[in-house]
Amino acid sequence: MLVTLFLIVFSLLLYFTESVTYSGFITKYFHIHPIFAVLFTCFVLIYQNIGKRISGKWIFFLTISALFSLILSLVLTLIEILTPANYIFSSLHIHPDLSILIGLVLSLYSVLSLNFSFIKKNIRFVLLISPVWLLAFVTAFWLYYPSLYYYFKVEDSAIEYLTFIAYLAAVFFGLRSLGIIIKDSGISGKTKFIYAFLYILITIGSFVIAAEEISWGQRIIGFRTPQDLAFQNQQKEFNFHNSQQFMIYIYHIFALLTFCGASGWVWAKLAIKYFPKSVISKLLKFFSPPWYTVNFFLLMFIFSVTRLIQAIPELSNYPEETLEFILGAGIAITVYLSFKKILVYKNKLNFLLG
Repeated sequence: MLVTLFLIVFSLLLYFTESVTYSGFITKYFHIHPIFAVLFTCFVLIYQNIGKRISGKWIFFLTISALFSLILSLVLTLIEILTPANYIFSSLHIHPDLSILIGLVLSLYSVLSLNFSFIKKNIRFVLLISPVWLLAFVTAFWLYYPSLYYYFKVEDSAIEYLTFIAYLAAVFFGLRSLGIIIKDSGISGKTKFIYAFLYILITIGSFVIAAEEISWGQRIIGFRTPQDLAFQNQQKEFNFHNSQQFMIYIYHIFALLTFCGASGWVWAKLAIKYFPKSVISKLLKFFSPPWYTVNFFLLMFIFSVTRLIQAIPELSNYPEETLEFILGAGIAITVYLSFKKILVYKNKLNFLLG
């Protein structure tokens, strides 16, 4: 691992040198492009990962370093946006647009070091940081490589389809849970009605959002939007969440939904502590997203609040698709975890839900 550590530090040092000088400095004076050092390091990491020579502590270190570096560079970028031109370089002697490469390279190293065993053993850690890392990674591309970002966004609409899949997963696990609860004869009528009703709401809501993401099949089939609806729709698509009437309230809805999702585990703990036998405490304990999924909801909450109060007008054109996917993934994970509880307590559902 010493050789790998040397290669990582060396490649990062090349990019750091350019971030405090100028782009092309290394190539001009040392006749080598930093990308070659990165590619060679990637090859070594892949080789060591195949041989299972990368420890969990090493993956932790790379992941945290990548996340910290990305966030730091984005903070510098935000300061640069809100201050006079070239303020960061004149004050700190570092180019934010070049320093972001350090975070992107570290992210690449982190991904190449990951393996299924690490993810399985540290799933809570992965779920806790993955939304933040994904948002930082996509934001970096949106800011500094917009042509590449919009190419994938426009050509493949990958983020929208991933969001569709996330909500479709929520529908699937919601229906599975609903079926088990309805068929279980050991659950009392009132309890069965409450949980069945909530799962019906979750399933219908997830299905509607999933359908909205693909404009009710328009993106797949390609049918034309009716003229009246197209006139009211900001993207001229066959959906309702982009209509002018709905957009007025969209951030209020996001803020309320994500606040509940991000803080649900806190309310669940308080309810269990002070009202341990109440129906509300059982419902909160069963349906609330756990603490390690908080970032799936918190990020959209922060964004929605900033849009509502117009805290950073310069970011008014920030693309929301990634945040919507992160939120959808958080909802899907929450529904899956509730389904998993049902499977674990399949023969004791009355004890779990009652």
